[in-house]
Amino acid sequence: MIEVEVQNFQSVERVSLRIDGFTAIAGRSNIGKSSIVRALQCALTGAAGTDFVRHGPSCERRLKGNKKCKCQTTVTIKLSSMELTWEKGDAVNQYTVIQEGVKKVYTAVDRGTPEFLKPQFQPTKIGSSNELVQVSEQFSPIFLLNQSGPAVADVLSDVARLDNINDALRLANKDRKEAVATRKVREGDIAQLREDLGQYEGLEDAASRVPEVEFRHEALQTLQGDVDLLEDFISRTINLGAELSALRAATKPELPDFKALGDAGDELVLVTDFVDRILERAPVIRQLQGVEKVELPDFDPVTEAEVGFDRLEGWVAQLDKLDRVVAGLETVTEVQELDSGDLAQKAKQLEWLAGRSARLETLTVEQDRLTAELEKAVKAEQAVLEEYAELGVCPTCSQNIEGEHQHG
Repeated sequence: MIEVEVQNFQSVERVSLRIDGFTAIAGRSNIGKSSIVRALQCALTGAAGTDFVRHGPSCERRLKGNKKCKCQTTVTIKLSSMELTWEKGDAVNQYTVIQEGVKKVYTAVDRGTPEFLKPQFQPTKIGSSNELVQVSEQFSPIFLLNQSGPAVADVLSDVARLDNINDALRLANKDRKEAVATRKVREGDIAQLREDLGQYEGLEDAASRVPEVEFRHEALQTLQGDVDLLEDFISRTINLGAELSALRAATKPELPDFKALGDAGDELVLVTDFVDRILERAPVIRQLQGVEKVELPDFDPVTEAEVGFDRLEGWVAQLDKLDRVVAGLETVTEVQELDSGDLAQKAKQLEWLAGRSARLETLTVEQDRLTAELEKAVKAEQAVLEEYAELGVCPTCSQNIEGEHQHG
């Protein structure tokens, strides 16, 4: 598929068309068919002069009568592998070629097919003349209307070869692109391999010493086995020596005096019993060390306080009953006359309760005093325990102060 665009050539102002294989332009006379063909021929052969340039209404030649102007002919041909633009006029004569993404501009090109177009548009010898087989006018030799049989055969053969050449060029271009892509990948692989290979530089000496190291390692393993056997032999020898020494000492045993052993056993029992009793009393003795006189507290006030507490609980229960009675009397609107004898008896009971309450307060004070004394005793015991903790060793059994002791 070839796309063609022609601008400002003879009678053609602008026209675009597509060429797919062998294409013929047909139509009525004087509509520009031959102009399109000649425009393509001029573009592919670098036509000289500017007589074919079409001048528009704003051309300086028409308006001012100048000999030169800025009008120009432009022919663009787009192939699958190349884009060609030819520009020709009084002020310009150049080709612009874009191929594989690369743009090149050729200026002041001489007449004839340019060198960069010959691979694709090389004129072909037909009979006695060279013809551009891609573009041909009506009744030209390309249509073979005025040629002999052999000439027609030669032309058909050349056209077939040209198609093969174009196919070969297209396939070669495809292969070249694939080869370039493969080369880039392989260059990246080579660079990575070189980088990886750099990590092993300087290891030739180490590699050469590997067999020697392996041989020494095997020798060391063998020697280690021998050392293990020797250590086991030495250990068994020491054990046997100790057993032999014990057997030598037991060859002539001396029998003990059983009567003396019995007496010693009885004495040991007495001593053990004495030690046990001493150990039982050791904590009490340690607590009493440094105490010259011990005064026992008077337990009667404590007993009385306990009795008082019991009575107090009874009084509290009675007061609860009285509170409930008073709560019931609050709703009473009418009170009957009470017996004065009962009131006197209740007054005596209240006096007795008041006395018992005063006694209870006295017992409470006594209880507070006893509680204070008990706290002092506990603090004194704690001080003694802290002194023992600072010593670190029990003075009775010489054991560590922490844990259980033989004397309890």
